[in-house]
Amino acid sequence: MGNDNFLQKLSDARKMLDDEMVRAEQGSSKHSIKQLERIKNELIKMESIQNSNIFLPAFPRSIADSWDHTDPLGLALMKIYYTYEKL
Repeated sequence: MGNDNFLQKLSDARKMLDDEMVRAEQGSSKHSIKQLERIKNELIKMESIQNSNIFLPAFPRSIADSWDHTDPLGLALMKIYYTYEKL
């Protein structure tokens, strides 16, 4: 899995995250705006650094611990994380 695949998955997940942030601001999301903002900041760092030995995001733990395991955004974010680990 190359960087292009990672960047495409990241772009897709960021669109989903932005949509969820809008829903959170409107009060129609299961997730808090603060948590979504933290995830967005970590995605930005992941895109910039692209090395899991230098930066390891914290969001996978919170997703695994507290999100519904069928949540489409959560699943997309976890796929991003697994791809990032292999860069």
